Amino acid sequence: SKLQKGFHEGLQNNKEIVDLRNRVEAFASQFAMPGFDTL
Repeated sequence: SKLQKGFHEGLQNNKEIVDLRNRVEAFASQFAMPGFDTL
């Protein structure tokens, strides 16, 4: 939907959100996840 598209664009343009996502991904990558071994 149009609202969801705008929401996602806003997230990508928000430095704090991008930084948080990167930190979460870095943290999560320390743990094995079944079926997620393609990284």
